[in-house]
Amino acid sequence: MYKIIAILFLFSLFSCSQSEQEIVKSGRNALDKGNLPQAKEILSKGIEAFPQSANLYNLRGVVYFKLKEYKAAEKDFTESLKNDSTSYKPYYNRGKVKSETNRDKEAIEDYDRALSLKKDEADIYNNRGFSYYNLGNLEKAEADFSSALSLRHSAVSYCNRGKVYLAANEAEKAVSDFKQCLLLDKDYPNAHYLFALSLFGTGAKDEGCEELKKAADAGNEKAKSEQKIRCNTPILPSL
Repeated sequence: MYKIIAILFLFSLFSCSQSEQEIVKSGRNALDKGNLPQAKEILSKGIEAFPQSANLYNLRGVVYFKLKEYKAAEKDFTESLKNDSTSYKPYYNRGKVKSETNRDKEAIEDYDRALSLKKDEADIYNNRGFSYYNLGNLEKAEADFSSALSLRHSAVSYCNRGKVYLAANEAEKAVSDFKQCLLLDKDYPNAHYLFALSLFGTGAKDEGCEELKKAADAGNEKAKSEQKIRCNTPILPSL
């Protein structure tokens, strides 16, 4: 019965000759509600009606990305760019696919193109910075995270730059960034653990052990191991 209802719904949806903008809106609404199969179906039907629509291809690519269908996502973002290469979004989104599939050098090329079209978008700097970090280029990673922070203060950018400082053995700078990260989001993943490592780097053992306890209490297994080594805390067997 569900399949019949879905088919009837889609038939009625497109039997009224919706405009491209209306189909994009319908697909985005389904995406925002987390109904990815419906969003994909709506957008695929829309592409049949408007095969030159860069917006429809880009949005369906986002759906594929969320479904972890990365090859299909990359194909859609590329098709979007064939139809319109003046928008930064398909370049940015395709860069995310390449980052997710461990092709950071290629991802950086797409982020570069995105930034040439949209220089004031913090997310692009943040993602490119993470690709530079993965490649071991800490100087460029730091510069990108700093650029992202100049545009928008966010926990993710502070935490990412903190990771750069930690890797570069600049513990005091790392402490400052992880502190800011946790002020913005006290539950940011892994931040208490990384904050602890930074504090240990400055010689602040007691504060570091406090942060390790917070991380361990949240279920961080690395933090539990570090507690035993650094804080003389026995690891109790699981019940």
